[in-house]
Amino acid sequence: MDETLRAMLLQHDCATGCEIPRNDWRVFPYADLQNSVLRIQRVLNEERGLPFERDGNVQDASLHDELSITEMARDPASGERQRYVQVTRICVSFSNFGRLCTIHGNTLGDYPLETIEQVIQNELWTLVPSEALDSPYDGLNEALRKHGITWFTRFFSYL
Repeated sequence: MDETLRAMLLQHDCATGCEIPRNDWRVFPYADLQNSVLRIQRVLNEERGLPFERDGNVQDASLHDELSITEMARDPASGERQRYVQVTRICVSFSNFGRLCTIHGNTLGDYPLETIEQVIQNELWTLVPSEALDSPYDGLNEALRKHGITWFTRFFSYL
């Protein structure tokens, strides 16, 4: 991982909080983050014509919320859609830490990434390249370091 990116991630890391900074729900800006994600979804859907769906039901995670475009998987032999098997084409994951977000998925090249990134940045989120987050987590939180997670899990996943 690039040292500049690692330094930025460490600025938003927390030695005591796993799901939210300092484990202090009394001061955590949940409603502000939620409203920001809803505004991003509205702009992407209504103004940019991108059918992002919101998860909105994240718990036990460093992840705050996700916007994604999914499709039903296809059987490799027949090409028929498989029921109950979804493939994430593109996903924007928003962290509970430092207004960080990342874009990942199976078909990123099919979408106007610059447009999506601009909408996200207009809401004051900091984009982190997803490929850099595959590095082993070596941050401030000893409990998480012991579990051998990645930086992606630290900021953008279920714990």
